[in-house]
Amino acid sequence: MCSMYCADGTFITEPSKYLGACLTSVATMTQLTLPHINVLTKCDKVQDKDLLDRMTSMNFDDCFDNEQSYFNKKYLGLNKKLFDVIEGFNLIQYTTSDIQDEESIMNLIVHIDNLVQYDEYKMP
Repeated sequence: MCSMYCADGTFITEPSKYLGACLTSVATMTQLTLPHINVLTKCDKVQDKDLLDRMTSMNFDDCFDNEQSYFNKKYLGLNKKLFDVIEGFNLIQYTTSDIQDEESIMNLIVHIDNLVQYDEYKMP
């Protein structure tokens, strides 16, 4: 058995929502104590594929390129500190799910199979 946290892939364009998804994912991982995978869904709706690649490899500097994308600039410093903690401890890593890309779905299935060690032990 494993747990999967699915976050909307369009959150990568809004750093406050992305931070919320990261914090919820950390809470899910610590509370469930199961093998865990984080997935960005609806990646077919994301226009900037380069940003998507950078965010799945956890390049948080991309979040702060456009400070206009924040809902409330009052908390920009707090958001930066929270991102530093998440990045510093390497807590979150996402894989992507694009319903229009069969390779993306197969990649997700392989991740889940590896996570639960499916087919690891063969019966005689």
